[in-house]
Amino acid sequence: MPQKLTDRRNQPVWTATQISQTSVEDLNPYTNNVKTHSDKSITRLAEAISEFGFVVPVVVDTALNVVAGHGRVEAAKRLRLATIPTVCADHLTPAQVKAYRIAENRLSELSDWNRDALAIEFADLGELRLDGVIDFDLTITGFEAPEIDLIIEGAADEPPSEVETIADPDPEASPVTRIGDLWNLGHHRILCGNALEDTSYETLLADHKARMVITDPPYNVAVNGHVRSGNGSKHREFAMASGEMSDSAFRAFLKGALKCLGARLVDGGVAMVFMDWRHIEELI
Repeated sequence: MPQKLTDRRNQPVWTATQISQTSVEDLNPYTNNVKTHSDKSITRLAEAISEFGFVVPVVVDTALNVVAGHGRVEAAKRLRLATIPTVCADHLTPAQVKAYRIAENRLSELSDWNRDALAIEFADLGELRLDGVIDFDLTITGFEAPEIDLIIEGAADEPPSEVETIADPDPEASPVTRIGDLWNLGHHRILCGNALEDTSYETLLADHKARMVITDPPYNVAVNGHVRSGNGSKHREFAMASGEMSDSAFRAFLKGALKCLGARLVDGGVAMVFMDWRHIEELI
């Protein structure tokens, strides 16, 4: 039975004091639950319960209908738990139960993350994982690995004290870059090379691997009539795959390039490849 307390204004406040272990099979999900849970979210909840334990009880009414915690119930079923902790909110009216179902899910969405503090927490966890103090994946927090990286790196980035400006190149001048030229631009590197050759990637990346590739290979369609530059001027033809290749030759061209790219991606890396609609089939 919930206990009736009072706040500093002497207003009544109910607080549930009895936590019970309830059979998962006896719980009744609410058919019109306002929050949906994807398979991925249930998996994440199950992983969190396995790591941290079932620390947040499920809220039920006197008939064991789930008021709040449907996702945790589904995660418990996935883990094949026999019982889970529950709290009975029998002090709520049917109308309050309906409102609480919405409030319990909505109110948590109204708060914001302190990105600087979050970056510190993730950095500390990362060091503990490297030191072997913890052995769980940080994605158990609900954040994806790329999100965690961006949060940590974003906090470390400081705006430059001075901004370097470079004059626009003379459009009438002849290009001076040659095959094999490697440009070092701070943390960035640009190579003028052939994307079909392994040596190009070795020169550019050395022993490093990429997390993401964004590439816009030639479409094997003639530039004239299909491609235009941003300022409306005429664009010269590409050196390769500018409409001269057969379907089989273009497939081999794409396969060679994508094979080189895939070999330089980390496991789980993402490749974003652009293609003209006429050759989507060859790309796929």
